[in-house]
Amino acid sequence: MILAPPGHADARLVMFGSSVTGFSYRSGTGFNPGGKSDDDLAVVSHGAVASPT
Repeated sequence: MILAPPGHADARLVMFGSSVTGFSYRSGTGFNPGGKSDDDLAVVSHGAVASPT
């Protein structure tokens, strides 16, 4: 993974939101890849937020 060299080997890229579920949580409208919809991404890493020992 691209984050491994800086020391975040446990990091994972996660997609969420309407691009995954197919609809908006708030409005219920469908995901529209050609319109105003977007892709929501997050980097998840336990090591990045863990307290140093």
